[in-house]
Amino acid sequence: MRGPIECTISLYSGRRDPRLDLSDEEWAELRRRMDAAGREPRSERSEPPYLGFRGFRIFNPEGEPGLPYQAEVFGGFITVTQRNASRGESLEPERHFADTAGLEGWLMERATKQGFGKDIDAVRRKR
Repeated sequence: MRGPIECTISLYSGRRDPRLDLSDEEWAELRRRMDAAGREPRSERSEPPYLGFRGFRIFNPEGEPGLPYQAEVFGGFITVTQRNASRGESLEPERHFADTAGLEGWLMERATKQGFGKDIDAVRRKR
């Protein structure tokens, strides 16, 4: 059983970002793609814009196996943050990986299927 993991579309400023509803099979696919991307570390990433579409955010506060505490997926990169239990639950420094498994595109397909494609396109056109 999956804990309170969530995947949101980083889209809005000043209001709650939409949440993707993923099935157990889709969460398994997300884990597979995250694992594949974790094989190509990078020293830096594409910085998301301050406003507008800023990619996808995966938040795993309960430490569900197979996923980091937090991941941001944007611009061909995955930025991962892990908790460090040995330091009183502080966060470790961010690590960046190339999105070699196409996680961003796969999440975009899910977002479009769930009706968020027009919102994402509208925000992208405003920039």
